[in-house]
Amino acid sequence: MAPKHYKNYMEQVVEKALGEYLRNEREVCTCDQCASDMAAMALNQLRPHYATTVRGAAFLESEQKNLEFVVKIVSAIKGAAEKVKQNPRHQPPKK
Repeated sequence: MAPKHYKNYMEQVVEKALGEYLRNEREVCTCDQCASDMAAMALNQLRPHYATTVRGAAFLESEQKNLEFVVKIVSAIKGAAEKVKQNPRHQPPKK
């Protein structure tokens, strides 16, 4: 198989938005496991945006200015954060 020349740019969008969300949200664990779980759950709720060219990536960049697109991202992240908060896959720290 030839080398991969495509990328799901939605991953970058979710990672950036999740990082911003976690910087402002104090009630959610920000460990690597929880952050990865939140990103995966959010991505599973969103349509992938694959591109093979800079032009294709630029299209997604312009899409990020669309309010409906932003609302979908934020909604998926908030939903994922709530699920992980309720059921983290790690033990809570000992007090």
